[in-house]
Amino acid sequence: VTLKGAEGIEKMSTRAGRFLRLKDLVDEVGRDATRYFMVMRKPESHLVFDFELAKKQSLENPVYYVQYAHTRIASVFREAEARGDMPEDLLSVDLTPLTEPEELLLIRELDRFPDVVRKAAYDFAPHLLCEYLEALAGIFHPYYARVRILGQGAATPARLALLAGLKLVLFRGLSLLGVRAPEQM
Repeated sequence: VTLKGAEGIEKMSTRAGRFLRLKDLVDEVGRDATRYFMVMRKPESHLVFDFELAKKQSLENPVYYVQYAHTRIASVFREAEARGDMPEDLLSVDLTPLTEPEELLLIRELDRFPDVVRKAAYDFAPHLLCEYLEALAGIFHPYYARVRILGQGAATPARLALLAGLKLVLFRGLSLLGVRAPEQM
């Protein structure tokens, strides 16, 4: 394991007395970031733990990036509830108003989730799940910035149904990695 920090890169070595206990790492960067950063690379590759990046609470940090997508969707749902825009039954919503390129891409990507989980489990490769979740968040964040979700007539319930599916997949994916999916940050 190599630790990358503000002082540079330092290779951990118990023989040389240079090491950081896992407890100390968790105390410094948090459980979620520690766990995510440990599994986001191929198991056979050398682990370079970017200490400074793991501490950041910004979209540069991959675990924060994925968690923030979940949090944003939860925020949209709270606002939809407050406005009375939340459909009674999201499973019966007409999805034909979903025509934005990102919406169609999200639908295709959400459909891949079971296969990604299966492959990650079969190959002992949790990094595949990390890559998938980061890709989903990478589609969602620009979509969220560009497209109005609430107050859009027939598109609103369809978009809320899509976001419900996305929120569920983000939650389940993060849960499989042992990482929280916060409702608020």
